[in-house]
Amino acid sequence: MLSKIVIRRGWQGIIIIIFFLIVAFGAEYLAPYGRYEQVGPSFQPPSPSNIFGIDDCGYDILSQVIWASRNSLMVGIVTGVLAVSGGLIWGVTAGYHGGFIDLLLMRLCDIMLGLPQMPFMILIAVYIGASLGNIIIMLAVFMMPRLARVIRGQVISLKENAYIKASQMFGAKTKYLIRRHYIPELFPLICSGIINLVGRAILAESGLAFLGLGDPTAKSWGMIIHYALKYPKTYLTAAWTWWVLPPVICIVLLNLAFVMLGYGLEESFDPRLRGKNGVKKDPQNKKTRRKRKTIMKELKKIIIAFLLLAVIFSLAACDAEKVVEETAAEETTIDETLDDEKEIIIRLPGGDWGFPDPFVHQPRDWGGVYTNFIFDSLVEDDETGTIPWLATRWDILDDGKKYVFELRPNVTWHDGAEFTADDVVFTFNYYREKENFIYDLSDVERVIKTGDYSVEFEIKEPSVVIMDKVFKRTPIIPEHIWKNVDDPKKLHTDSPDEAVIGTGPYTLADYQKEHGTYHFKAYDDFWGGVPRVSEIMTIPTQESVLSLLNGEVAITMVSPQEIDMFKDKPEFVIEEVKPYHHKWLCFNLNDPILADIKFRQAMAHAIDRQELLDRMFSGVGNIEGQGGIPKVHPLYNPGIKNYDYSPEKSNQILDELGYKDVDNDGIREDKNGNPLKFTILVMEANARGAELVKVQLQKVGIDVEIKTNDRNTIDDMTRAGKFQIVYQMGGYGGLSGDPDFLARNFTPGASGFSFFSAYGYDNPRINELAAKQRTEFDPKAREKMIFEIQEIVSEEIPLYYLYAQGGYYVYNKEIYDGWFYTLGGTHLDRSKLEYCRGGLK
Repeated sequence: MLSKIVIRRGWQGIIIIIFFLIVAFGAEYLAPYGRYEQVGPSFQPPSPSNIFGIDDCGYDILSQVIWASRNSLMVGIVTGVLAVSGGLIWGVTAGYHGGFIDLLLMRLCDIMLGLPQMPFMILIAVYIGASLGNIIIMLAVFMMPRLARVIRGQVISLKENAYIKASQMFGAKTKYLIRRHYIPELFPLICSGIINLVGRAILAESGLAFLGLGDPTAKSWGMIIHYALKYPKTYLTAAWTWWVLPPVICIVLLNLAFVMLGYGLEESFDPRLRGKNGVKKDPQNKKTRRKRKTIMKELKKIIIAFLLLAVIFSLAACDAEKVVEETAAEETTIDETLDDEKEIIIRLPGGDWGFPDPFVHQPRDWGGVYTNFIFDSLVEDDETGTIPWLATRWDILDDGKKYVFELRPNVTWHDGAEFTADDVVFTFNYYREKENFIYDLSDVERVIKTGDYSVEFEIKEPSVVIMDKVFKRTPIIPEHIWKNVDDPKKLHTDSPDEAVIGTGPYTLADYQKEHGTYHFKAYDDFWGGVPRVSEIMTIPTQESVLSLLNGEVAITMVSPQEIDMFKDKPEFVIEEVKPYHHKWLCFNLNDPILADIKFRQAMAHAIDRQELLDRMFSGVGNIEGQGGIPKVHPLYNPGIKNYDYSPEKSNQILDELGYKDVDNDGIREDKNGNPLKFTILVMEANARGAELVKVQLQKVGIDVEIKTNDRNTIDDMTRAGKFQIVYQMGGYGGLSGDPDFLARNFTPGASGFSFFSAYGYDNPRINELAAKQRTEFDPKAREKMIFEIQEIVSEEIPLYYLYAQGGYYVYNKEIYDGWFYTLGGTHLDRSKLEYCRGGLK
């Protein structure tokens, strides 16, 4: 009778669930293509051969949805079973024993029910890492308490039944009572609990994945949505209809199915919800009406959420294709004549980079730029190279052991005080005294004042990089402000106005940490003249490309997938980003297999770097050489060894090394019979690239497991040697400056291991050359050393450089047209000279 009711009331849900179970378990037969099979160019719309189109990695989206059903269902079912099992034990224990045990368990239950579940799950997911196993356990734990409370109430009620008490009087043991009496009575709650929790678990996993907290290496509906919405072009075309909607529809349908099945089970197990025929409900039963209303509310919520999602995506796609041409007069000023009398206000995409004083700002990216707006250094960079700044000239004496600087007179601090040589001497001594970690002054022996406007630096060892490393990067601070400050990291809170008194072209008008916004105003008494740009502001924006289209910001970086939006608009100017931003594989050379140069060369031949660049950045960028210096660098050695994509060469080398696929499972084994398998650490942002590397290496019999984590954790693991391979990203200033970075990256004695470094690499010849090139002032002789280092590195490949990604800067010339690249610079918008002089052209 119960089964008839379930079938009659929940047959629609049963059919949908059976359908998805068939799809999940029959994915090998139903999916048109394999789980990691690439079937065409990236980002292709639907076609007869690819019904849902092709995603960014070249995977057929229909196949991905089919394969993903397995993980999504597994998450739901396993989570439901675990949650119900845990809730059953929790509830039965509390209800059966009562007393202190009941009190303790129920208070714990109250605490967990009182927690905001989604925010708390997000925090835990960030902390424990994203894997399907972790997500299942976390979801199960958070779903247990509600069911435990219901079961506990039912157990307390059952304890009062006569037959239970009679069994106890006849000596029935606890295990017997629970197995023979309690569990059968609780069976309806167990069944309905599993059904209800499966749908909730699938939805919760999809939500975490959508937020980027799922397992990026797993195929699930939530991860498909995450990658689709992360792709730059999704919002700008109709791609959401064929990439986003299929997994969304699957999630909605499966949740509806479990709701309908749960409704049928409710009727089956509760006699009050059915009549004598097992089907007819009592219309006067208030509980019946309440339950029906609850179910209908849940159905309505799911349907409304689905419809809202569709509307939001539609509006986003439509709005992204519209360019808002009108901008408020107070927000933009058109500068066509370069008239210095016109007030120019520049708005940039926002983001918090710390308070812009020399001691507390974030040294990476915009943190140093904002600080540089306020504070000057002795020299600066323009498009030709190093130019005088606070120093008007300098002499290099004693074969590079002394630097004498003549300082600029008539310079004032923002509070009106005069700038002198005392400030320079104080600055360098103060930085060293306070153990500042932002500016490396280890090469400076001492600083001497030789006049009111002249200083002399004594250097420990002659170095060709000291001009860039020390004199260009160190902001000068006012002695009269900082001399009585014991803790420089507290001045920005104790006296924020004094902490940002510099000699630079701008003063800080406002800083909002919570919004990530800055407001700089031109300093009218700036020694270089009135800055051309009168104000620089940053604004909060999630989509800087749309903000540029709408006239809200003046300039931003644009991906290759988005650049077509600007090509036919005359007000926008497109400049290529110099490809200094690299992706590479960092090997742990203490691993006996990876320590073999031949094995690393086999891996190099197995990786199709052009495919990686095409898939990830639409082919915009460079396939890099293996010398450690980018191709666009002036000291790149074009004669170094390179590694073309050749699975045949890779297989040949692996065969020669003795790695054979003995059991014919597609993965080679080592001499001890162990599978040739490595773990690649990667940040979630680069997981798609690592997945492509995994697919390519598997073709030559090398198995790869991908594990994701945050940047800081990966950096810590890299420094500690707790890894095998890391899929790294980095570059820009780190690879565009003086080639002395070769010494930091490839010598074990380098000061401080960074994620650029080759772990466990030690070549005596490179160590010798790296030390010599620092003291070689003859450009030709030094170039020869740099070239030789690249030749050795390219042969031994302690790091394997994949590609340097490209992109574009786009700016609205009607707002401002003074942008330029400094010599060796990698960012079009990060030199203060562009703002204060309008561009040195």
